[in-house]
Amino acid sequence: MSKKSLCTRREAAELLGFEEQTLAKWAMTGRHLSVIRIGRAVRYCRAEIADFIERCTARSSADGNANGKEKTNE
Repeated sequence: MSKKSLCTRREAAELLGFEEQTLAKWAMTGRHLSVIRIGRAVRYCRAEIADFIERCTARSSADGNANGKEKTNE
């Protein structure tokens, strides 16, 4: 894993639009995102953050893709 693929808690919070404290609570309870601890430093994997955002993105039924099917004009 390259250094570029990791980010600090502050960077992760900014990417997600949350407070750092929220991510700290998640880390303590083992919820949502895993953390990488290097000594006292806490890092997050950018790819995992992207996956988390993708999983949490709700698909709108208005676009016809709520169930994975394309909208047709019948």
